[in-house]
Amino acid sequence: GISLVIVSTITIITAAWRYAKPIKDSYDDWHAVKLVKEARLMLEGGQAMNALQNAQEAYQIAPENIDAIRLNAEIFTAARMDQALYFIEKLEKAGAATDEDLQLKVRAYQSLNRPKEASDLLEKLINRSGTSAELSRLASTMWGAQEQNTHLLPALKQYAKDHPEDR
Repeated sequence: GISLVIVSTITIITAAWRYAKPIKDSYDDWHAVKLVKEARLMLEGGQAMNALQNAQEAYQIAPENIDAIRLNAEIFTAARMDQALYFIEKLEKAGAATDEDLQLKVRAYQSLNRPKEASDLLEKLINRSGTSAELSRLASTMWGAQEQNTHLLPALKQYAKDHPEDR
């Protein structure tokens, strides 16, 4: 009788201890996703400060949540604050950085008055994936219309050579 109660109690405590963290992590991730969605709606409605609060809360709750990291990167880049680079680099370290995230990093470097890093990364992006409307806009903003061709032409020639299937 009593040994069954003790064994049952120990089993329940062990199960609760083992499964509490994954359950809490799942809840935290769900809550962070909800906050990110709300923050994006706030941004669309022009409520940048409230969106920033939600983005920061989402990151504090679930610091590995890619959506929370990305949203913080976007907001801090738009606000021209150096925290943007922290969040973009966190995406890179997680292996989750997209081309759009790297373009965001170019814009962050530009807004933080780090033109050499911005230019180097932009050239790297163009060499890797060719040009797009967004990359052309970034190049125009960074290098100006005249100098843009100086940077773009060699990169495009190299891309064409490396990717003959895209011709």
